[in-house]
Amino acid sequence: VTPSLWYWQGDGVNDTLRFTGHSSTLFNTNDDFSYSGWFRIDETSNQAQWLGSFAASTPSGADMIFIQYNATSNRMQLRFRKGGGGNFHQRFWSISSANNTSITGVNANGWYSANRGNTNSNGFVHLVFTRDNSDSTVNGMNLYWNGVKLPQSIQFNSRTLSGINIQSAAIGDAISSSPNNAAVFKGAIDQVSVYKKTLTQAEVTALYNNGVPIICSDAGVTTNLLAEYRLENNGNNSTGTFPSMTNTGGNFYSYA
Repeated sequence: VTPSLWYWQGDGVNDTLRFTGHSSTLFNTNDDFSYSGWFRIDETSNQAQWLGSFAASTPSGADMIFIQYNATSNRMQLRFRKGGGGNFHQRFWSISSANNTSITGVNANGWYSANRGNTNSNGFVHLVFTRDNSDSTVNGMNLYWNGVKLPQSIQFNSRTLSGINIQSAAIGDAISSSPNNAAVFKGAIDQVSVYKKTLTQAEVTALYNNGVPIICSDAGVTTNLLAEYRLENNGNNSTGTFPSMTNTGGNFYSYA
């Protein structure tokens, strides 16, 4: 088993891991999709935090996938947007609602450094967002916190959207904005992976690995793996078709 030795950390000011304008389509927004990673929130107040985003060759806020913590109602969101306005296919989960807080450990004050909730010994939570494109019901989009599916969401909108060819991506940032976006993730990120499939409960459990970040091959979860950013002192992609990420402003730190 290959343990994670390093992680990336940003202070929320001009920090980003990203690439834009890849030469070919990496996946389409009408494909099944999963986004997995370890996140340690260091923001000292309850504020919006970007976890990841994906867009076309020339990024636009009107056409993108975004994964975010929204401080309104303490909610995590997975959102597919086409054309701006109200054209969303999305699901929101309140991480402090009555049915979810026993899993997350986050109370009604919101998600920030003094209220991280249930984490591993290094303060990281493992989050997995999945989408089954064939299921247009609320069950087609899910969020797992430390390997456990959150049972309740506070909002779901189903829209039939035309597909977007994804050629740009960011970790902990909005790919459609410059790195000084106010909601750039403030904290540490490790072992991020992107899949063109809907991860199963068993696969999510394997990636969580009882709270110890490991590489995807050791977890046995490599089918339709598009990108594995181990963040081992660099922004390289270890597996799949995505290019390396350019690191601006953030730093890599050893767990030791």
